[in-house]
Amino acid sequence: SFLLHLMRIIVYLFTEIVYLLIFEVDFINQFIQKYIISDMKRAINNKSLERKLIPDYQLGCKRILASDCYLQCLSDPKIEIITDSGIQKFQEKGILDSSNRFHDLDLVIMATGFQTKGLINGS
Repeated sequence: SFLLHLMRIIVYLFTEIVYLLIFEVDFINQFIQKYIISDMKRAINNKSLERKLIPDYQLGCKRILASDCYLQCLSDPKIEIITDSGIQKFQEKGILDSSNRFHDLDLVIMATGFQTKGLINGS
């Protein structure tokens, strides 16, 4: 019981220290962000996809996805990433986007982002 409690305290302190180092110390945050972006560019290896997939906001502003294969999978030529137009209508075999282009599809992934505004103070 004591050892479990001690272990919980150690894990808690470790994660708090890591958080503070990554998100509160600017030069560490910038270093990690540059490393992650260069790693993403290496995995994507396509300028058009880079513009769609590499975020333009600071590390930690939204949820961080840790995956070894996510970006490589999105680089597959069978996958189309549509970010420039909204969905106007879902149809039986695909979607019609807001520029009236039909996209035949097997799967839709709704990735609208994680909104944090208002969760803490209700505003």
